[in-house]
Amino acid sequence: MVDEALRYVQPGFTVGRKIRMKPLFENMVRDKVIGVGESIGLVSPITGEGILPALESAEILVQIMKRQDDPDMIKMAYRKQIMKAYGYYEHLYDLVSAIQNGRTLGLSALRTSLQARRDLIGFGIDFSIRKVIRHFL
Repeated sequence: MVDEALRYVQPGFTVGRKIRMKPLFENMVRDKVIGVGESIGLVSPITGEGILPALESAEILVQIMKRQDDPDMIKMAYRKQIMKAYGYYEHLYDLVSAIQNGRTLGLSALRTSLQARRDLIGFGIDFSIRKVIRHFL
């Protein structure tokens, strides 16, 4: 109904930009500020999902702050835990970027494809490599 009602409405202008999919891990900590969620690029390069990683990164920070008092130790432990949990996002970004730019994928893309599958399943998306291969055969 909405589509039908708006069919003849001419837009005044359209604004858009590309979505940033590259993690910002190098900017995770600066001075007295520790970033969580989308502020450090914790958005899945495969799905665009950012809510779950944001909540999980905040929980990681809270748990570390419960165990540590020293700000430098908090920063170091947080960086280590985020990289352990989400460091593979850099690989996923490289894979998506290669596909978007038409670059040939090497054998290393196979491992990254498995990480992509894990990411999809982690967000509740039923994904099977066999289904994809079967689709093309």
